Amino acid sequence: MTQDNGGIIKLYGFSPAWSLPDCSPFVMKIDCYLRMTRLQYELVHWQSLRDMQRAPKGKLPWIEDGEKKIADSDFIISYLQKTYGDRLEENSLSPSDRAAALSMRRPYFMGRVPTSLDAAMYGFLAHLIYADYESPLNSHAKSFVNLRSYCERMRTRYYDS
Repeated sequence: MTQDNGGIIKLYGFSPAWSLPDCSPFVMKIDCYLRMTRLQYELVHWQSLRDMQRAPKGKLPWIEDGEKKIADSDFIISYLQKTYGDRLEENSLSPSDRAAALSMRRPYFMGRVPTSLDAAMYGFLAHLIYADYESPLNSHAKSFVNLRSYCERMRTRYYDS
């Protein structure tokens, strides 16, 4: 299914930080998912409290897709999958693929191809791995070679232009 609303999806977020598109892991989750699925979108950073008042639940992220407004990152991904199809073919993973993926012996969390879980994980992990401040949590995250490699793989595939 293609985007047929004549426009692009608007993703409303906070602002960039640490060389990432947004300072919120939840906004990053949706930003990464939209990049992965190649849906056309625009990331709109909030400018004033009026922007928050327009949000369906009074919080970010939320999207505008034509006349529809959807809030909450899980609801947004569910809406996008129902509206534009399961572009990442998440429902086609076999039980053995899911089990192998849980061992993290493959390039993405659920196997050889990225899924919406990867969008969510990258949204959170990138804030730990790429933050320009030190804390016990991000120092610990950076100590795992597989997490650093995973973030670099996602950044290279979806964010380097």
